[in-house]
Amino acid sequence: MFSSSIDGTEDTAVASSEVQRATRAVSQPRTRHAIWLHAEGHTYQQIAEQLGIEGGAKTVENMISYARKQARKTA
Repeated sequence: MFSSSIDGTEDTAVASSEVQRATRAVSQPRTRHAIWLHAEGHTYQQIAEQLGIEGGAKTVENMISYARKQARKTA
């Protein structure tokens, strides 16, 4: 899924385009915010705490997973 490179530039570009595609596929601002936080390296639990999401890490994981599936469908 991610390409590899010595300096990580390609990895960053691929990850960024995937994040952009995923955020365009969702209409919920909270889900878009969760996707960006995850892309920045935050854990699901940290995201849940920061955004006040009931259900914790598993709920955030499901939100992001669903958004990725939606992004793949629209790609």
